[in-house]
Order: sequence, then C-alpha cells, then structure tokens
Amino acid sequence: MSIKLAINSIGFIINTIKFVATVRDLLADDAGKNIVLRNDFEHVIRAQNAKFFTTITVSELEGIRKNFYDVILPTVTSYNNITSAMVQSNGALFHLFNQLVTHIDIVKRKLDSLVGVFYTHAKDLQIDDLVYSQFLLIRLYGLLLHMQSTFATLHRIEIGASSLDDPRLSFDTRTVINYIDSIQDALPWLEEYTWQRRLDTVGPLKMHYSPGGLLTPPTREWEFTDTYSSLSSTDPAYSLLVLPKSYSEGTQDQADATRNHHITEVKDRYQAVASGCVQQLMKDLGSLLTAMQNRLQKQ
Repeated sequence: MSIKLAINSIGFIINTIKFVATVRDLLADDAGKNIVLRNDFEHVIRAQNAKFFTTITVSELEGIRKNFYDVILPTVTSYNNITSAMVQSNGALFHLFNQLVTHIDIVKRKLDSLVGVFYTHAKDLQIDDLVYSQFLLIRLYGLLLHMQSTFATLHRIEIGASSLDDPRLSFDTRTVINYIDSIQDALPWLEEYTWQRRLDTVGPLKMHYSPGGLLTPPTREWEFTDTYSSLSSTDPAYSLLVLPKSYSEGTQDQADATRNHHITEVKDRYQAVASGCVQQLMKDLGSLLTAMQNRLQKQ
C-alpha cells in the first residue's frame, strides 16, 4: 500500500483535528484503506529481528486498527446527529466511546515501546528494515491521530461544548501536542539515521596503481563501490538501490565528481522513497502544532 497515499490521508486527519464540522469529516479521505499495518510489520519484524520486538503485539495493534476502521468509525459516521446522551452512560455510543479510549491508550503505549526498540536496536536492523520502520511509524501515528480526532469529537459532544476551543477540552488539546512532540522526536531521527546508514555503504575512493611494462606506461585508477543491496523481500518501489554500484575513473578529480554524483542520486532516491514522506508529515504536523497551541491559548 502506497506510503504517499497514507501521507495524504494523514493530511486529512490533521485537518479533522484542527476543525471537525460534522462527524462525516472523520472519514478523512477514506484513511482506512491507506493506514494499514500488517505489510510493514511483516517487513520490519522478520525472523532475524523478532527477538527485538517481543514487547510488540502485532495482532493486537492490527486488531485495534481493524476494529477502528471497520466498526468504530463507520458507526460514528453513520449518524446524522449525535447527542450528548448517546455518548454518556447507557447511551447508544457509550460502550464504543469507552472502547476507543482504551484502544488509544494501548496504541500509544505500543508506539512508545516500538520507538524504544528502534532507538536501542536500529544498529542491528538492515537499511531496508529501517525504511519500512519509517512507514510503520507514519501509519501508526496516523492511526493514533485519527483515533484521537474521533475521541475529541465525541468528547466535545459528550460535554455539550460548542467547539473544540472549549476550556473543558484543554486536556485533549495537550494530548495532541504530546503526540506531535513524540512524532517530531522519533521520525526525523529515524529518517536521518537511515540516511547515514545508506550513505555509509558508498565506499571511499581507492587508488590502484599499475606499474606497466616494457611497452606500456604505469597507470593509476581511482574507484569506489556502493555495497548496498536490497533484501529479497523489499518491494522494488521502496528499494534504495542506484546502479551501477562500481565506478572507475582515470583521475582523482573525475572519481570525486562521479562519487559525488552517485551520492546525489542515492539521496534523490531516498527522498523519493521515504524521506520526502517524513518531511511532508513534519510540515503538516508543524501546522497542526501551531493550531493546537493557538487553541490552548483560547482555552
């Protein structure tokens, strides 16, 4: 599933957090089709890596995602009008509301655990694992924000607030700010760490000297090799491979220029595959953070 489509959906989710006109807005560009977890989990938690992820219950997170997009969100958005009584005790949506609160807490705790694994064991993961780890965090944070947006909307209705600027909702606003802080700490770090790992696979220039013979002059050649290889399980669309992987030039200046050009192509590839998505999300979250800080001042 395209990570760029997920980024687009998260952009819609961010807008719902800023302002929800109707519960139908919570559908957020049909985000359920784009915020999927299993494929990324399967790539990140391969057999070789499973020992690092013992605290992460994949089936539980996937179950929560499925329940949110197949049950909770369709139920909420099916109503033309939701009243405070429906969200309160014995109301039609009371159980759903409480379940949503519980699931948000679980997703946040599991996300914190997952980020902790990446901080501790990123050095033990392959470069492709790190790319898919970025995708996984993006989608999980997108899910968390979407669930929080739905909760905030129902909570506003429950307390009878006319808008999300109501002072009684300041805790919800601070919670979103806390989520943004978490994302802004984890994702850029992982994005930069992955790039440094990829950059390290582009080897230094090496000079090879040939003394020549009776009829041939001595020669010098400068070469370098890019040692990156994609995992067999990696979708070619998300590979960071740039060909050719080996270069040889007759002068050091030519070799320097060729190596720099190769690094630029690798950087462009990484930008297209992963870092561009992270940067777009950071831009959207910066806008959301400003909106939440302004809301908090009103509250």
